[in-house]
Amino acid sequence: MKELRSGAKIYLAILFVTVISFLTVTNGECMGSHDKTFTVKIGVIIPLTGPISFVGQFIKEGVELAKNEVNAKNSENGFRLEILYSDNKGLPKDSVSIIQRNTHLDKVKFFLVSPTPACMAVAPIVDKMKVIMFVGSTHPYITDKSEYIFRTCASNAEENEFLIKYAATKGIRSVGALFVQDDFGQSAVKYFKDHFTGEVLIEEPYRMRDTAFRHQLLKIKQCDPEAVLIHGYGFAFPIILKQMLELGMDDRPILSDLGFTNPPVQNIIKILPQDFMKRITFSAPSFSQRFTDVIEKKYSKKPNLAQAYAYDFIKIISSEIKKNGFDIEKIKKSILQIKNYSGAFEKITFLPNGDSRSIIKLMKIENGEIVPLRQRD
Repeated sequence: MKELRSGAKIYLAILFVTVISFLTVTNGECMGSHDKTFTVKIGVIIPLTGPISFVGQFIKEGVELAKNEVNAKNSENGFRLEILYSDNKGLPKDSVSIIQRNTHLDKVKFFLVSPTPACMAVAPIVDKMKVIMFVGSTHPYITDKSEYIFRTCASNAEENEFLIKYAATKGIRSVGALFVQDDFGQSAVKYFKDHFTGEVLIEEPYRMRDTAFRHQLLKIKQCDPEAVLIHGYGFAFPIILKQMLELGMDDRPILSDLGFTNPPVQNIIKILPQDFMKRITFSAPSFSQRFTDVIEKKYSKKPNLAQAYAYDFIKIISSEIKKNGFDIEKIKKSILQIKNYSGAFEKITFLPNGDSRSIIKLMKIENGEIVPLRQRD
């Protein structure tokens, strides 16, 4: 009987330890009572291959920069970050399978996803699983898809508001629109059309991987708009500009978005005719001086949008975990209270729907360089 009682005690002791171990698993990682820090997994679902892989690379740079800063203070924070990078090739289907794996198998609770089609595809899963997702998307209505979706970069609604005001000051009363045929491009043109006091004469879509745009451009030219509106990711812009030149469409203003700040455009702005390039007006984010200095020192180049929103995502989520642990509901409410946050962008203020307002400005190309638009321009 003594042996039986002894065996029962050992069994109960093992059971107790097992239960305690189980209860201390959070975000898929064991938070042992003797560990000073534990690991937090962050899912980053981005295009690392394909036509917009440069966006994924920039996101990775911003994430790594912020991760290293957070992990340098792991003893103070009480945790370390582990980034789970996944290549969605920019495709919705791949993004869905990745986030399902990350949430079910890896127990990830925090995500950064890009581009827009991927964000739209995974939004229902994010809402169902009640995990936090920050988006690398300027889609005007993406944060309306779930109360668990947030954005640190400016929305295309903000961009269009600036472009519409600029068009009004220049007396532009009609535009022809050329846009990428996905959720982002379609919503961007719709927002412009709904708020522009002039007329959108024609709307011509193109696919992300297209390399010829003469058919669409000729149709726009035939409508003879006073300006051309271009919305996209920047990958196609160099070819679009060259083909506009070939078709004699270099005599009218171009209104565009953040895509003009991406490398494909910056690689050709010095070699195209400057009289044509100076007709282009587009929006760009305003970065903090600290972030600008860090990026220039680390990568020997100016900061860009993807680096910035990725950096701010990591820093904001890390701060929220430090304050609220893994209580998603508390984190969700806490993020909405953030006002005038200064990180990569000069200032971010979150809105009740999870969207944010940041500082953006209109830019132009002058002598092969991107410079702010002046009042008299």
